[in-house]
Amino acid sequence: MFRTLLAPFRKFFHGLFAGQYKLERYSLGLAGAIIVAGSIGGAVEIAPLFTIDETVE
Repeated sequence: MFRTLLAPFRKFFHGLFAGQYKLERYSLGLAGAIIVAGSIGGAVEIAPLFTIDETVE
């Protein structure tokens, strides 16, 4: 039932996630992508603390 409902969206989702499917085939590439994403997220959270004059310790 769900297959028939989602059939029109198959090409859209396949094209949208094609890069992810290729990345998941290689474990080192996936681990590298996780490290990069975590580093960017950490920098976004920590960087504003250096610009504030008074931070809570």
